Amino acid sequence: KILAPNLAFAVGMVLWAFLLGLCGAEYVHHEDYMDGDFFGKWDFISGDDPTHGFVDYVTAEKAVAENLVRTTSNGIFIGVDNRSRVAGGSRGRMSVRLESIQRYNDGLFIISLEHAPIGCGSWPAFWMFGEDENNVWPEWGEFDIMEWIHEEESVSTTLHTKENCTQKHLYPGWHMKAKWNKGKWPSVDASDCFVLADGQWTNQGCSQRGMHGSIGEGFNAAGGGTYAAEWDPIAGHMRVWIWQAGQEPEDVINKRPNPELWGQPEFYFSLKDDCQPTHFKNMKLVFDITFCGDLGEPTFRDHCGRKGFGSKQRTYTSCVDMVRKEFSAFDKTYWSVQGLDVYRRADAGSLSGLLEGRATEKDSVDERQCRSEHANQLQKRIKELESILFMKEAELKELYALLNQAETPDSPPGHGRRPSSVAF
Repeated sequence: KILAPNLAFAVGMVLWAFLLGLCGAEYVHHEDYMDGDFFGKWDFISGDDPTHGFVDYVTAEKAVAENLVRTTSNGIFIGVDNRSRVAGGSRGRMSVRLESIQRYNDGLFIISLEHAPIGCGSWPAFWMFGEDENNVWPEWGEFDIMEWIHEEESVSTTLHTKENCTQKHLYPGWHMKAKWNKGKWPSVDASDCFVLADGQWTNQGCSQRGMHGSIGEGFNAAGGGTYAAEWDPIAGHMRVWIWQAGQEPEDVINKRPNPELWGQPEFYFSLKDDCQPTHFKNMKLVFDITFCGDLGEPTFRDHCGRKGFGSKQRTYTSCVDMVRKEFSAFDKTYWSVQGLDVYRRADAGSLSGLLEGRATEKDSVDERQCRSEHANQLQKRIKELESILFMKEAELKELYALLNQAETPDSPPGHGRRPSSVAF
């Protein structure tokens, strides 16, 4: 039974799929948020928190005056008020919500953190969403790159959409390292991205939970780390990788990222038949730290109900009550950002046209030419592999013949005799 041609074909097909998938997928640097005036690239949103948090989002002027934002020797500091009790009648504890002026429809977003916010009562996130006066959330979707509550040490990544976006066909350990967060019952995976999905909490979305140490006290103690979030509507996925500080791949350090070299992602979402990529568009980047709210309040007792605060080690049953009084509990509730880079596919413009059905003739010709070049390269490589494998098979047959000649009639089974059940 000759296996070499089949092996050559299999190897060739793997190479074919790999290289065709990479056709034109090189990432080029688009934006370095650390270059120049960081805070000038963001809007300070001072309106009420849509997640009903006990928070007072302040203007840029007040954030500077209160020392909630600043540039430091370690990068960018974004924090909260940790110096005073919250006065009666206030919306909540002072904090900052930043939304990027730039909107995106794809990209690779790489953020390096020395420190991520922690603390009972807090609910930080680095995320993306799209909305305008004519397209109200979740019409243009939401991509929560990193989100957690209180003193959690495992981060969650989540998508929020309108109807008809499910990830139920994805399996932890196969598609991603993360596991599904649970819905209303332990038997229900939160794998439907629709914000009103049956069996899930309101606005829960499709939500995956990362490994222990992906955020929290341990993450900060180790010097932080780097998150890379890929939103690629052309390839049809959203993926997130996490590396501890000092463990980032060379291509990331050199600002020539190639996600195909990074192995299995921590988080993975498919943007194909079960969730069309058109669910996500015109999205901004967001940094925020809110308190309590729709997620933090109902989970407060389980996470922090037995924790003592202050010199008297006082305990609380109410998230808002604790956040109002215990200002020193938020000494570690801040972002320290060391890097934030945005990359885009080199072919993003033309392939976005293909995705939307509005490609120019040149776009189509360039894409066909790109694939044709890779096809020619692969055909040549497959022929080379076939020749090598046939040669190896001939060598094996020659060795087998020599072994047969060397055998003696009284050789016991298993000594110099090939089992009859094994065939080439």
